[in-house]
Amino acid sequence: MRFSFIAILAACPLLALAQPTWQRSYGGLGGDQGYGVRETADGGSVIVGSTGSFGSGGGDVYLLKLDIQGEREWSKTFGGLSVDVGTALERTADGGFVIAGYTNSGQGAGYDGLLIRIDAFGNELWQKHIGTSSWDLFYGVDVLNDGFLAAGVTYGQGALDGDLWLVRTDDQGDTLWTRAFASVGEDEARSVRATTDGNVVVAGSLRVGTDTADAVLLKYDDNGQFVWPLLFGGDSLDAGMSVVEAADGSYLLGGYSRSSMDAQVFLLGKAAPDGTAMWTSYINTPVLGSVWSGASIRELPDQRIALAGSTNAFGAGAQDFYLLFTDANGNYLSGPSFGGLEDDICWSLDLTSDGSYIMTGSSESFGPGTSSVYVVRTDGDVLTTPVVVDLDPLGVSEVSVGRSVVLVPDPAASGESVRLIGTDLHGNALMKVFSAQGALSFARTVNVEEPIVLPLLVPGSHVVVFEGKDSAPVRCRLVVH
Repeated sequence: MRFSFIAILAACPLLALAQPTWQRSYGGLGGDQGYGVRETADGGSVIVGSTGSFGSGGGDVYLLKLDIQGEREWSKTFGGLSVDVGTALERTADGGFVIAGYTNSGQGAGYDGLLIRIDAFGNELWQKHIGTSSWDLFYGVDVLNDGFLAAGVTYGQGALDGDLWLVRTDDQGDTLWTRAFASVGEDEARSVRATTDGNVVVAGSLRVGTDTADAVLLKYDDNGQFVWPLLFGGDSLDAGMSVVEAADGSYLLGGYSRSSMDAQVFLLGKAAPDGTAMWTSYINTPVLGSVWSGASIRELPDQRIALAGSTNAFGAGAQDFYLLFTDANGNYLSGPSFGGLEDDICWSLDLTSDGSYIMTGSSESFGPGTSSVYVVRTDGDVLTTPVVVDLDPLGVSEVSVGRSVVLVPDPAASGESVRLIGTDLHGNALMKVFSAQGALSFARTVNVEEPIVLPLLVPGSHVVVFEGKDSAPVRCRLVVH
């Protein structure tokens, strides 16, 4: 067992070749979160999460495609009239992705585990709801040659509390087998990986006492037969959030622990293929009461380890993204932070083909809504460039009545009169105009049933919002020439 303490904010050595680095937020006027990120074949990235700004109901899966500079190429939502959340995604051999999450937009009595297969352009190929009559949620997913693995928590397998849950499907998302692992209390899986020896390893947490839980690695064979468990942690609450297979065939665990001193700390562990613990490392700061939450672990080509997560000990304020680097044995090397004055929570990390690191999560510091999808692309150093706020100009649409809400004419000029078409709004409403970067340009009460004279606006794309007294906001795009 090893303790490392961070005294200063250090930076990882820069690579010889310069890579694009940036930080951006994306979303609308509601609450949006990013939970998973993966690089695409063109050097860009795909982000999956959830949105309360767009879609069909109480919350939808939110999917964004970014180019290598962070410019949004397209965005989509998936979901029904209730809540749908995308928690993870992985690349498929055809250049598309599989998304895992959960939904209560189906016919079940509670939440079901959600799998969505998409092509490289975000078009849905199929969607599956998997679960029982109780609550079932997926948090992790991986791709096999002939199907998929998904892991999370199920409340419908007979236990009073949630059980750690593993599902194997074929390549069409149809279930081949399911496994539930139960302890004395609530258990859950957060990450799943197919291993090179043809087996499956799962990271999560197991309740081991009334007020205690351990981080756990579980290994299964390819038929779902249990092989071994391995616990990490101490006498308090510990959680495994992410697992990857290392180059030497061992398994790296990332998460957090409250069993060390008077703080929540980063937890890293390494296990041999036979389930033997090789080492455990706890990393934090000497500041008592600080919170460190590890979320996504990766092994680097030189066998260093990167663990992305969040901390309130460093940064601009509240919780910030934190990218921890350690050596191959879990000893602290460096760690930059990213964020603003409010909470910025990191959930996922991917390595890019040019040696950069791309992270996603949620931000309450940046964006026009209550929270936004926050994405950071870094070469391992701190970033001095400002956060670019991208207000999604209805790349996805929030129109549940089956018709488009538009301003005509579009494009229009400043000072020109336009009419609002396709809405059930009547009488006076508050009109707000936002730039494509999310800045409020104009706000005034107007009569939506009469011609509206546009204020002086800079040329370009704008998002216009009309807020009626007794109805939901209406959003539409306007191009000013």
